[in-house]
Amino acid sequence: MRNTRKMVFMAVLTSLGVVLGIVDRFISAQVNTMLIASTGGLLFIPHLKFGLANIVVMISLYNFNGKDSFLMVTLKSLLVSLILGALSTFIVGYTGSVLSFLVMWPLIKLFKTKNTVMISVIGSFFHLVGQMFMSWQVSFAGELYSLGGILVQGVMMLPVSIITGILIGMIVKEIRGYLERSRVFEL
Repeated sequence: MRNTRKMVFMAVLTSLGVVLGIVDRFISAQVNTMLIASTGGLLFIPHLKFGLANIVVMISLYNFNGKDSFLMVTLKSLLVSLILGALSTFIVGYTGSVLSFLVMWPLIKLFKTKNTVMISVIGSFFHLVGQMFMSWQVSFAGELYSLGGILVQGVMMLPVSIITGILIGMIVKEIRGYLERSRVFEL
């Protein structure tokens, strides 16, 4: 793929990742509002997101090299955090994104794994692990939660992580099929 065409695809994917990240944040806020309303405030899952931007990350991982994909992940995380979040939000989210990337990239590139659902579920799980670890680290600064609270949050988010990982993997499988048939990523 020529450099200009590759740069345009990366810019489009990054922009789409930012938009999906923003949409994801608004959807998760609505879900939490419904949880609070329906449980009388007893159930609330902080940092709940469905990982819509992971669709774009996985498309990038399957079609570009690790360096370009990592740059896209970094830019997407930074831009979404600048638009919607705070420094702690960026640190926690970016840690999850990097850990997820570091697990998915070798599975796709080194082991030639084509199973998008499996890759997505594994990536989703490690994104959650990265977020929980960094939340725990940030909590020492008094910003977030105690270790017990973080573990409870992780347990509550694990089923959501697995389900959304499956759904995102299925979406990526369909998109990859379309991209291969349309030969978008060829010269």
